Amino acid sequence: MTIRIGQLSDTHFIEPGEVPEGGFSYDIAEAFAAVRDHIHAQAELDFVVITGDVADHGRPAQYRVALEAFEQLPGPVHVTPGN
Repeated sequence: MTIRIGQLSDTHFIEPGEVPEGGFSYDIAEAFAAVRDHIHAQAELDFVVITGDVADHGRPAQYRVALEAFEQLPGPVHVTPGN
């Protein structure tokens, strides 16, 4: 039996309009959308694992953004935050 697992790490979600920790300038929402689309284009996954830093500053609003994003992933999603 084959088990297919998708894995994402260090998503560092921020609220819209926020600047990522350290000032690195890239669009986190755009990057996640590309990953999401890639995952959906693959064969069906059994589950997705999210590891590492989920939110950039650890604020509740950032975790809400992450939740909304993770709800777009297929199948069960298991989150193990932290380093």
